[in-house]
Amino acid sequence: ASRPRADVAVDGVVGLRVNHNLNLHVSKLEVTAAK
Repeated sequence: ASRPRADVAVDGVVGLRVNHNLNLHVSKLEVTAAK
């Protein structure tokens, strides 16, 4: 699901949500400022 940016607080928060049924390896996570 997606929501308009104006409807959610996005200040300084980074999150990664993963279902427990997955075998996941994150080798690189980059965060950049919103434009």
